[in-house]
Order: sequence, then C-alpha cells, then structure tokens
Amino acid sequence: MLPFVAGSTNHTQSWPGVKSMSSYVRQEIWNRARMLLSIQPLGYYTPLTAEQQASLANLKVRAKRNRKNKGQVGRPANTGNAPRRPLAAYTHFKNHYQQKHSTLKTAELKTEALAAWAALPADAKQRYTDAAAADLERFTTETRAYTAALAAQTSPTKAKSPAKKPA
Repeated sequence: MLPFVAGSTNHTQSWPGVKSMSSYVRQEIWNRARMLLSIQPLGYYTPLTAEQQASLANLKVRAKRNRKNKGQVGRPANTGNAPRRPLAAYTHFKNHYQQKHSTLKTAELKTEALAAWAALPADAKQRYTDAAAADLERFTTETRAYTAALAAQTSPTKAKSPAKKPA
C-alpha cells in the first residue's frame, strides 16, 4: 500500500521510517503530502522532488530533536557513597528465603517466596517488619549525614566582601 493516497481519511498511518513524532509534525507532513497529491488523479503517487525531500528531512530532524529532549529531567550525579535505600519487610524475607533455598531458579523462587510470605503468620512477619524499620532508621540517619556533608562540600562559606560603592 502506498503511504499516501489522495482523498484518504486514514490519519493513523505513520510516515515510513519515522517511529515517533509530535502530533504537530505528523499533521504537517500529512498536510504537505495531501497538498502535493491533491493535484494528481486519485491513487496516483509521484516521487517527491528534491526540495520536498529536503523539507521532509528538516521536519524529521525537528521531530527527532523534540523527541530526544522531551521529558528529560536528569538524574543527580551519583557520588558512589550515597546511602542505600531501605529494604521492605518482604524484601528482607525474600533474601532470607533465598539463602535457605539457593537451588531454586529465579522464577520459582519468586513464586514460592511470595506464597510463603502470604501464608506467614503475623507474629513471624514481625521479625522482618522490625528489620525493615531498623533499615529505614539507618537510611534516614545516613541520609541526613550525607546531605549535610554534601552541602558543606559544595558550598563552603565565604566571608562576604563589603558592597562596592557606585562611582
């Protein structure tokens, strides 16, 4: 099937070779193609001229740039000595279960550990809940110390010089 047919109402087709575009660029490509093909008989497709191909390439580049920069917030740099996040009670249980059943495959371990956790009585779960609470406390104290050290390292206090008088 040809990518464009004059009079076609199927707007869900994408331009060949372009996987993701903003709706504006996609609409612009369709509008240009409809305009170019509207002067031809129905179903007749002519190759694009060099000028039209250059215009289309420019649109594709703009779409790629928009897609590349869209939604990138950026992750803070990891210095390597940041405190590790605390583990949940189930994760403590799963690690203990994995040590006891080290011969199981990963998928089997996951399903069996989940079933064992669901069947575990509340008093037995309390051991892992306490371990998770202690881990959370460790994380909060380490995080406070880490952020204080990071703040002291990045912004050393300088003695302020007096303001200059305008001449």
